[in-house]
Amino acid sequence: MSLHPRTPVLIGQGQAIDRDTQPTTAKHPVALMIDAVNSAFQDASIRTPNYVDSVRVVRLLSWKYANAAHALAVGCGMSAQQYATTPHGGNMPQ
Repeated sequence: MSLHPRTPVLIGQGQAIDRDTQPTTAKHPVALMIDAVNSAFQDASIRTPNYVDSVRVVRLLSWKYANAAHALAVGCGMSAQQYATTPHGGNMPQ
């Protein structure tokens, strides 16, 4: 079986944890995403790319961002052709 040439492939993974219990000093969601993305780049042994095709984020209910995907890209030092956030719904990753 052959893969379609545009099939996405996972090449690195990262995780971020913030155990701070104080709301005034705890990291906000996009800051945690930035840590996780940078960890994934390190896991994959790649430099942070200046440009990616698309940055997509599952919509957050706990924090309000005008464009979380764009904030994530900027925080990682990237730009992209597309930025997207999922709609609210029960079928998105929690």
